[in-house]
Formats: sequence, structure tokens, C-alpha cells
Amino acid sequence: MNDAYVYQSFIGILRAAQATIFLPMLATPPYADVIDALIDRAKAGVRIRILLAAPGLVETVRGAHMAQLADERIREWARQLDAFDNVGIRLYHRPSTMRYSSWLLVDGVKCRIDIYDPRHQRSLEGVMIETVSPPGLDLNLVSLVTDGLEQAWASALPLGYGKRLLKRARFHWPAVSGAVTLTVALLLGSAPGAQTYMFGVSSSLVATAIIRYRHNVAAGLRSLASRIGEDDR
Repeated sequence: MNDAYVYQSFIGILRAAQATIFLPMLATPPYADVIDALIDRAKAGVRIRILLAAPGLVETVRGAHMAQLADERIREWARQLDAFDNVGIRLYHRPSTMRYSSWLLVDGVKCRIDIYDPRHQRSLEGVMIETVSPPGLDLNLVSLVTDGLEQAWASALPLGYGKRLLKRARFHWPAVSGAVTLTVALLLGSAPGAQTYMFGVSSSLVATAIIRYRHNVAAGLRSLASRIGEDDR
């Protein structure tokens, strides 16, 4: 990773992108040559997705002194690229997503993987490997990288409170819809027929939410039972 060729060839790969660029990072600053390459590709219509760690996660991994710096870098990334509709920036909060830090996926066929421990090492301490799917083939490593990054993107949140709130509402739509319909049902006390109908809709949505979150509920109950057991001892 400290080899000058690794970085220069990285810029070259960015500039050669024809359709998509996927760039996950921890708290990397927006270097001028990277921004120039991304702006060039954005103007050419390339879809660019940038994943950055939320300041709270950076603080957990790198220490409190890095949280403010991470926030400043996030705002700088946004300032540099906010003018382009085909550029998306999201923040991830899950520690598992750090595994993809300093990786790169271009056009769905070329990936670079920085091999290091993001909890205990800096990205420059890693070793970079590169894999390209030949025409007509979809190499398993490239597809694994693609699937992992897509899942990380889906769980990350857009910048801005309103966008994050909307995304959370869309992701948790059964619970949100169930709460809304239950509220409406309670307000329809003077219309028993309509109230019964809304209670039915609310019950269905709540049941859907329970099914969706069953693993979270089970984990929460196990954690609660464990704490109760410790208190009893």
C-alpha cells in the first residue's frame, strides 16, 4: 500500500471507469487528485457511490480525537461532490462494514481489496490485491465483493437528517405503517366500522414487523434474560 504505483494506478482505474464506481472508506480525506478523477467521471455520467464511516464509529475505532476530523472530512466530501445527482454519499454505522474500507469496485468487473485489520491497523499497512473479471465471466471473488458492498450500501444512511429519517422509515415501513394505522384507529372511536377495519390493517402490519424483526427480538430477549440471571446471582 505504500508503493507509489498502487496509488497512481488507483487514480488510473478511477479515470477509466465507464459505468460505476464504488468507493468505501473509513475516514479518508478527499484528496485533490481523487476528487478530480471522480468529478471527471461524474461529468461523464458514471454512477459513483461513496461509503464513509459515521463519526461515532470512527471514534470507537480510532479514538475521540478522530471523531471531529471524520465529521469534517464527511462534510468536505459532500461539499466537493454535492452538485452531481449521480454521486451518492452514505454513512455506515456497523463495525462489520469496516472490512470493506479502502476497497474499490469499478464497473462491476474490477475490484481492489486492501487486506488489513481496520480495528488495529491503518489502511496503508495493508497489502492490495486486484482482480478483474474477463469478458463473459463473473469471477466469484468479484461477485462476492459486489454483494458485500451492495449490502453495506443498503444498510448505510444518506447524508442529512431528513434523508436518513426517510430511509429509516422506508426500511422499517411495517412498524411505521402499523403505528400510523393504530393511531388512526384510536382516533376513529366515533366510527366503529372504520375503527375495526383500521385495527385489522394495523394488526397485519404489526405481525409483518414482528416477522421481519424476529431475530432482533429474540436477541433482545436473550440479552434481557441474561441480565436478569446476573442480577439474581
